[in-house]
Amino acid sequence: MIEAKSKPLQILNASAGSGKTYNLVLTYLRLILGEGRNPAAFSHIMAMTFTNKAAFEMKHRIIAALDILANPNRKTSKESQKAQQYSTDVSKIIDCSTAELQVRAKAALKQILHQYEDFHVMTIDKFNLRLIRSFSLDLGLDGDFQIILNEDEVLEKVIDTLMDSLDPIHKVKFTNLVLKYAHEKVNDQESWNFQRDLKSFAAILTKEKFFTLLEDLDQMDYSEQAYDSMNMEIKRIQAEIEVHAQRLFSIASQFSANELPGKSTTMNAYAKLNGDKLMEGNGSDGHFFTDAMRTKFEKSDFPEVLSHASLEFDRLYATLSVKYHLLLHIKRNFFNLALLQFIAQELELVKDTEKLLRISEFNKLISKHIEHEEAPFIYERLGNRFHHFL
Repeated sequence: MIEAKSKPLQILNASAGSGKTYNLVLTYLRLILGEGRNPAAFSHIMAMTFTNKAAFEMKHRIIAALDILANPNRKTSKESQKAQQYSTDVSKIIDCSTAELQVRAKAALKQILHQYEDFHVMTIDKFNLRLIRSFSLDLGLDGDFQIILNEDEVLEKVIDTLMDSLDPIHKVKFTNLVLKYAHEKVNDQESWNFQRDLKSFAAILTKEKFFTLLEDLDQMDYSEQAYDSMNMEIKRIQAEIEVHAQRLFSIASQFSANELPGKSTTMNAYAKLNGDKLMEGNGSDGHFFTDAMRTKFEKSDFPEVLSHASLEFDRLYATLSVKYHLLLHIKRNFFNLALLQFIAQELELVKDTEKLLRISEFNKLISKHIEHEEAPFIYERLGNRFHHFL
């Protein structure tokens, strides 16, 4: 049971099925049935959740609880047990008799049913939409703007439209980019048709946590020249590491396994210098050698010339491999990011033309507009004053 009296903020953190919803209903009932409460107090309570299904269940629970409290004798035995539980717990919270509780519950239930439009139990998105509607003029939105609920459908439509508009004469940059992407896919022995991957990647346009990064997207260079330069740098780094690896391998080959601490284990570590997995490394934090191996280099019985050369190579490898793997990661997403610029521009054009507002933009629009305002400003624009938020 939540002990709730005069605390301005209460947080209930519990696992599924442990009674969060039950306690939320009790809290709501306490707020509308407590001593001195007006039956219309429910209109000053805002209860929010994440999904429509959860909001519907919340409304159902509150109405059902009030009905049980108002008419405890009209139920079946199973419902009478539930009525008794609600009756006992609510009576204990608000400190009134069962008979008085029944009277209050009837009045509150009647008030809610007669003013159902003031029964504020909704999703967070719906609440934000109410805010945006009230701020539409301030935000420069058309009065008849539409909300995009399924953003994936709009993104898919935008991408399909872009792909249908390939034109080597009028859309040279975009067309060349798509052709080069398809060519690289074929070279990597993958399907040239990358639309499915692109649609999945473009979903980040709808993720609120990426909005700040996406604002800088237009300033980034994703030209063909930038891609070619990046490829050349990747090959240069790999070639430099291979040269130093062969040099170290030659030094290590002068010793037999029995001359080295760790014997065959140590020799196997050097054998990887001449393998096809050189760039994968073995150690942590980008190092080629493991921590245990680097410890061996410090031992007095380790050949000094090999120890010195190994440490030098490992330091060089750690520096260059970090840049190498970063460039590889950028390369894997290069064309998706390059095409994302075009998708973002086309998406903005569709939004302006069709007067659409994406649901993922709600928080960004509201936050930007009211960041320098005081809280009462929101209430004034909504035309409501809420005393409690659940």
